[in-house]
Amino acid sequence: MYCYDPELRTQVVQLDYANPHLALTLLLPDDEYLPITTFVADYLTMSQFDRLLENLHQDYVDLVLPEFKLSITHGNLIHQLKCLGIRDAFDEGRADLHRMLGTYSRAGVSKVLQKVVVEVNASGRASGLLHGADGHGSLSLLDMEMQSNPRRSPQYQEFHADRPFLFALTSTEGVKKEILMMGVILDPTVRC
Repeated sequence: MYCYDPELRTQVVQLDYANPHLALTLLLPDDEYLPITTFVADYLTMSQFDRLLENLHQDYVDLVLPEFKLSITHGNLIHQLKCLGIRDAFDEGRADLHRMLGTYSRAGVSKVLQKVVVEVNASGRASGLLHGADGHGSLSLLDMEMQSNPRRSPQYQEFHADRPFLFALTSTEGVKKEILMMGVILDPTVRC
């Protein structure tokens, strides 16, 4: 999927994952001298991002994308979860974890950790999320097919990520697509 937005002067490519509910969305602004962080902070709004997703269409794309791997570990997320209204799970007296534990023992969640890994490599594979309470979680691999063959079409779009770009892991379900994770590659020439 591809679109060009003349207002933002930005190309957008969306790559499907093997999981049909997820996609990797890439934004590449035309202005190579505008810092990508300035573009995100000063120009890109959520409504504009939604509009970009709505304008995506099938197209042939000559895609040049650097290999990259990012890994972020978030420490204890209890404070953030409590701010979202999840409180009982952390109170041993009020937590109801019997279906998970198989018993009615008094237990509460003492720590919530999250590790996020995004990797794009030459094989066109990406990997995703590791999450769990007290470090116990499951790793789910997200396979992504990146196919680019400009010779099959007389006209194709060039998306060469040879300057800073934004990526977002987005859901593909529902009317409103959700951003699950977002990041920027500041220097695509550095192998990380």
